[in-house]
Amino acid sequence: MNVLIFYGTLEGQTAKISERMADLIQNKGHQVTTQHGEQLPANFRVDKFDAVIIGGSIHMGKYP
Repeated sequence: MNVLIFYGTLEGQTAKISERMADLIQNKGHQVTTQHGEQLPANFRVDKFDAVIIGGSIHMGKYP
């Protein structure tokens, strides 16, 4: 399975969580790509992935 972990972060905590999740999924034998939403390449295509996990930070009860 080819998995995308797509995330947004302000202080880096969501990035750390995304990397940890990627490690766990890779240890199960799957391919994983982590991608910060603000650093999206122009040729990015979500349809090449079998599954997508989306993560975002919450500050004072709101998304940035």
